[in-house]
Amino acid sequence: MDNDTRDVAARQSAPTREILVVEDDEDLRDILVATLRREGYEATLAGDGHRALQVLALRRDDPPAAIVLDLMMPRMGGRAFLDAYELSGLPMVPVIVLSSAPESMPRADERRVVSYMRKPVDLARLVESLALWAS
Repeated sequence: MDNDTRDVAARQSAPTREILVVEDDEDLRDILVATLRREGYEATLAGDGHRALQVLALRRDDPPAAIVLDLMMPRMGGRAFLDAYELSGLPMVPVIVLSSAPESMPRADERRVVSYMRKPVDLARLVESLALWAS
């Protein structure tokens, strides 16, 4: 069995790792989902923080392994989501924040945020962060 075949077999036998992608830009969401699936993750999508909280509440007993969170979104942005998530009583999972505006990045001590990435997103770096935090 060559290395490529072993990699595919290992991914197919590995347990599913689900990531909640909270992003309002459909094109970026599609790119993120394709990347996650190629790396063996499943993706659940939410277009804003409000919908993400609904998804997390429905999945209280089976939360995702991590959240990939855009900060600038309509209805409920990433900062408001982080505040509400912290107060929600829901199981806390690692959060990777994406933003095109460096001034909008959360403080280093902000809850459950394990990584900050500027847009355009370095997909290899995102995959590395997920491998580290979404276990």
